[in-house]
Amino acid sequence: MSRTAAMLAFAFLACSATSQSARQETEPPATLTITPPSASLAPGAAQRFQASLPDVLWSVQEGSAGGSIDQTGFYQPPAAPGTYHVVATARHAPAVSALATVDVRRADLIDHGGAVMTSSSSYAIWWGEERFPDDAPLAIEGLLAGLGSSALLALTDQYLRGARATTAFAGSLFDVSEPPASPSAAQVAEEVCSVLARNAIAPSAEAIYLVFTSTPDGKSVCAWHSWGACGRTAIRVALVPNPADTACELERRFSCGALSAAAMSLASYTSHEVLETITNPLGTAWSDAQGDEIGDKCASARGCTLLGGTSWELQQEWSNAAHGCALP
Repeated sequence: MSRTAAMLAFAFLACSATSQSARQETEPPATLTITPPSASLAPGAAQRFQASLPDVLWSVQEGSAGGSIDQTGFYQPPAAPGTYHVVATARHAPAVSALATVDVRRADLIDHGGAVMTSSSSYAIWWGEERFPDDAPLAIEGLLAGLGSSALLALTDQYLRGARATTAFAGSLFDVSEPPASPSAAQVAEEVCSVLARNAIAPSAEAIYLVFTSTPDGKSVCAWHSWGACGRTAIRVALVPNPADTACELERRFSCGALSAAAMSLASYTSHEVLETITNPLGTAWSDAQGDEIGDKCASARGCTLLGGTSWELQQEWSNAAHGCALP
């Protein structure tokens, strides 16, 4: 090959490589999608959206009138009901975007006529070896003790048909045996009955027995409440597994309180289950048309509140009076 021909061939290859590189740089990224593609929220609730591409800009199509969203995809709707749109745009390819629809509506709780708990006591039952967050037991005791005189408890008065809610913390009980990976309601009730019997405490239909397991739930359930019986005595129970280092461990959003993230998560789930047990102990009292209870409707919305003179970061609860999530 002559020198001229070689130089021409090199130039051609260089040009081809440059063109190919240019095409690669201008090729649009993969299709962008948002998960979930739609959401139905109450005013005051919140929703975390995720994009299929790693580097996107989040916005609300309707501007501030449609709510707000931060650059992690955390969306908070406006107070006004309506249909709004969350937009994700690829940062380096503005032509590539996706849209999620948000339906904001006031869906108040419905009184289905079943029993509520106007007066209650609460027990914390710690099931398992000491693998709980170090600050968790004292935190939960403080939460349950402070709840009795709080504005948060008073929020449930609107669901008690003219009565006022009262509650008192009765104490902590311990069982170091290993809990099942994912205990059923029957197993939790059996554990409560066993612990009460060993401590010579009579079961009560007016008590809420909160069972904290030292291990995470095998089905990644963060908390639930139910009912059972010790002999002929009906009991109300709730399960709150250890959330440490699991998807149930919440990230701190506010500076209130000084608890570890795991202990703060336990406290938030505990207040959720206590208020749901008060307003819907047997699943026959207060829930919305979809079956969601006072806490379910606001599970992703948190804030700061005072209990017993201490500031806590807890989830909000649904208020029919406010037609939205609230945390006094």
